[in-house]
Amino acid sequence: MTIAFNCLNYDSSGNPGRGVLKLSPSLGGAWTGIGIFSDPLVLSPSLGGGLVVGLVFNVDPLVLNPSLYGDVTFALPTLNWVAWSDIGSINFTIDRKNTAGNRPMDWIGVVHDILKLGNNPSYVIVYGSGGVSRLTPFENTFGLSNINMVGLLGPWSVCGDDDVHFFIDGDGKLWSLADRLEKLDYSEFLNKMDSPIMTLDKFNELVFICDGTLGYVYSVRDHSLGTGPNNITCVGNAVGTQYFAASGDVSTPVFEFCSDSFDLRSRRHKSIASLEFGAVPQGDAYAALDIKVHPNKSFITTPWVPVGPNGVCNVRGFGQEFRVRYKLSSYEDISMGWYKLHGMMDEYKPNDTE
Repeated sequence: MTIAFNCLNYDSSGNPGRGVLKLSPSLGGAWTGIGIFSDPLVLSPSLGGGLVVGLVFNVDPLVLNPSLYGDVTFALPTLNWVAWSDIGSINFTIDRKNTAGNRPMDWIGVVHDILKLGNNPSYVIVYGSGGVSRLTPFENTFGLSNINMVGLLGPWSVCGDDDVHFFIDGDGKLWSLADRLEKLDYSEFLNKMDSPIMTLDKFNELVFICDGTLGYVYSVRDHSLGTGPNNITCVGNAVGTQYFAASGDVSTPVFEFCSDSFDLRSRRHKSIASLEFGAVPQGDAYAALDIKVHPNKSFITTPWVPVGPNGVCNVRGFGQEFRVRYKLSSYEDISMGWYKLHGMMDEYKPNDTE
């Protein structure tokens, strides 16, 4: 908009002298859903038209502080909103057909991803920095229900297909979502990662979790977590060939297995003399024990000991609780199957539960 003023060398009261232009802009009326910001309003006018000799228009610049009156509603941030379009269209404008729409989530934050889940019925799962919610289709809109009030660890900390989703929350806990929400955890490893990227390898039933520095692989089939490449960003299959996308060369780390803690269903101390593994070593295999001598003490790890061709190694330990560790320097595929501890329980009595 261009506005021309001609003060004719008179001031605003009509007295001769230098003309003074005074502006008092304001915004009025009902402003609904519109954000108005003033910091303040700065105008930089320019001169045009016929030159008036001897008159100087000086602006340095003109600064206005606008005021608001009437019924004003400031716009709320819409980062936690989702929208749906007309059927078969990319038009998200809400019109008389009333098929397009939008709504906010039941948490504050940024929407990071939206994934379909299920086939009959199907849902839409919205993942964000402030939570995880389910959108259920109902006629031409969506009903909302919350799944998790803790948001994602990072913008790419979710993956999945129509059958199952996996995500890491802000506390570093790994979750799976299918018919129900299941906490898998592993937070002692995953909460050390910086905005990891999760990728589902559906063919091999693996989930790659990488942040460029650390890398883990979760086995959907075996329900286990192990170290893996740290830079996988995408996995796909085409004409029977599997492809991986990565930020650089992909290297396979040393395979290392660590069991959950166990006490053999007794708080008595036990003496362990050796370990036996069902896995057949494919190279240089080593084993160790994590030992806790008292509930208030931390685990300590024994030195790594070579595992023989028969799967047996001499690892000695004494304590109340244990964890078994196993690692391989080279491998193609590994299945642990089972492991055994050989030893004795101190002060054993016939009615003790082993």
